[in-house]
This record gives sequence, structure tokens and C-alpha cells, in this order.
Amino acid sequence: MKLVRFNDWSTGVLGRGDEVVDISDLAGREWTAMIGAWDQVRDEVAARAAAGPAVPLSDVVLQPPLVSPHARIFALGSNFADHAAAAKSMILKREVTEAEVLAEHEAGLPPWGFVVVPETIIGDGGTVVAPRGATMLDYEVEVCAVLGAGGRDVTVEDVRIWGYTAWNDLGIRDHYFGRGEPIDRGILSWNLQKNFMGANACGPWVCVDEPYDVGNLAIGTRVNGEVRQQSSTKNMIWSFAETAAHLSGYIELLPGDGFVSGTPAGTAIESGPDGPFLRPGDRVEIEVEGVGVLTTLVGGDS
Repeated sequence: MKLVRFNDWSTGVLGRGDEVVDISDLAGREWTAMIGAWDQVRDEVAARAAAGPAVPLSDVVLQPPLVSPHARIFALGSNFADHAAAAKSMILKREVTEAEVLAEHEAGLPPWGFVVVPETIIGDGGTVVAPRGATMLDYEVEVCAVLGAGGRDVTVEDVRIWGYTAWNDLGIRDHYFGRGEPIDRGILSWNLQKNFMGANACGPWVCVDEPYDVGNLAIGTRVNGEVRQQSSTKNMIWSFAETAAHLSGYIELLPGDGFVSGTPAGTAIESGPDGPFLRPGDRVEIEVEGVGVLTTLVGGDS
């Protein structure tokens, strides 16, 4: 099944063809309760999808398919060795090997990343505009896995994934090369480069109970039709389950929490300050196996 958020944050499920069946009365304003009781409501959602009534997908405005407008999203950094090695080599101005990146995981170091501000997230077909003074807008194909159950001190084996969606992490890179306006000198640097308005896109829908392995999904990026990234979530260093289990030692996880995978090689930063960064008018297509294509448009003055 594929669940969507549409119009005023209503909840829908894709029916036959390109149609949306409204199940807001069943899902509620937030999806936490529905996800927690998914074993009990799954059949009714499927029945509603088959029976309707439905409206054409083209008649609705898709929103980010989040558990709520204030969803908790935890994003992984440097979680594909090829991207991490290439990007760090460019930033540090020395060769960083994939083996060096992988050694951190093998040494037992924990995953790292950042928290996404949910209000910065746009849906399928949305437009992103780089912040004032920024000229190095990057793209990153990622997958967001949605938890099916919460808890504290959860083991890797007990982490349950309810569904997943496509994600585009649109960070700004100017400060790595001494360009643009300074954004911060501490931890906010990561938060601000990843959390300006429109910096995150997801959708078009969440795939639930689909015959795919979230740990082995084909993923890729096209910019104006040109292939920039191709990989698989099997190449993640820290799995979704490992990351969720680690965080559960510090916070109470909730059904609907999102975990974003990190990105593989092929981003613009890996080519340095003159890399193929996004420009106004560009069209970015993020493709994730089972989900399909998430489209983001780049706005601003050309």
C-alpha cells in the first residue's frame, strides 16, 4: 500500500490506478496511533483502497508523507563509504579512503548525523530556493524509513520498520570552500546547512507492506535527466535498525519516527567548488525502488 498526505494534511491511500481514497477518519491528524495499531487496521485500509470513493491523484496537492507536520526525523551523515571518502577528500584536501571511513564502524564508533526540522520539508513537486548568498546547492538521494514501534533500549533485532519513502537532502556547501555568508562556527553549521526552508523533500508517498527490503533498495538521482547517483541501501554503513537501536538508549522512540539513510557517491561536493551544483530551473528526480520518483524543482534568480 501507498499512503499519502494531501491538501490540508488529509490522509489518503492510493486506490486503483492514479486515484486517492481519503482515510483521514481512520488515520487521524497524526499517524502515531494508526501505525502503532497497524496489525488491527491494515485490512480496513486495504479494503478502503479497493472500494473507494476516490479522486484522481492529479486533483490533489501532495504534502510530505510525514506522521505529523511536526514529525521527528533523524538523518545519518557519512553513511555510504564511497560518498564519505570522496567528499572528505575534497574538503580535507587529502586522500581519504573508503577503508578509512569503514574503520570507524568496525571500531565500534556510533552513527552520527543531525535532526531535521520538519517544517523545512517539502513534498513531491515542491520548489527549493537556496538561502541568501548561497550558490552551492547540492542533492542527495536518500531513503527515509518509518518506525512501526517505539520504545527504550530496543535491540537491533527488535526494531520494526513500518514503511519507507524517498528523500532528497538538499544541503548548501559554500562554507566548506570559504564562500558565501558564514552560517555558524559550531554545531549549528550542520543544522543550518541542512535545515533551511525547502532543504528536505520527501514523498510522493510512504510504501507500507510492499514486497521490498528496505535494506536493499535501488536508489538514484537524475538532474535534468542526467544520471548523477546510482546505488543501493545495501551499501549503508549503519543500518536503519542499528541507528534506531543506538538512539533508543538515549530517547524514547515513537511509532512514526523517521530515519534517513545518508547518501551514496555522485553528489556535487565530491567534485569540489566547481562541481555540478544545482542552479535555478533545474529539475531533480530522486528514484527509490518501490516508491518511484520524487521530483524537486530549483527556484530563485538564474
